Amino acid sequence: MDDINIIEIDKDSPYLDSVQRLFVELFDYMSTSGLLLPLAKDGDKLWRASLEKTIGGRYAILVVALWGDEVIGFGHGTTRFSPNYTGGLKVGYITYVYVSPKSRVRGVGRQIVEALERWFDSKNVHSYELQVLCGNTIGIGFWEDVGYAKELLQMRKFKNGQRAD
Repeated sequence: MDDINIIEIDKDSPYLDSVQRLFVELFDYMSTSGLLLPLAKDGDKLWRASLEKTIGGRYAILVVALWGDEVIGFGHGTTRFSPNYTGGLKVGYITYVYVSPKSRVRGVGRQIVEALERWFDSKNVHSYELQVLCGNTIGIGFWEDVGYAKELLQMRKFKNGQRAD
């Protein structure tokens, strides 16, 4: 796996079909790690349509990890601003990073994150942030290994009063 290439892609990339497939795999994985809101019917198509409107522009990036011509992972990030009461700081927000199971533990995820961070740096962000599921112990370990610190615990309660356990 030494021949991994991380490239930025845009809405016209032939790799978008593979990214869409990996997005579904990501949601399947997250459902085993405590995700309480599943991917909606045709959610992958809706996500892709939203991607196609923003990637390759000033506010969002999509990178893929290629092993030869095979897409084995992807990372997506956006810029956004913290609330005014925290300074209205420009922040790089990592929305998704996913590497196919057969390609993990080879530094691919780290390379994807580094590519996202370089892009964020080119946008002069103050810091980087992301969310990770509490039950995703592998993901939490990965993020800590690449230098991220725990800051926030997001909680959910369903409207009918049932706990979301």
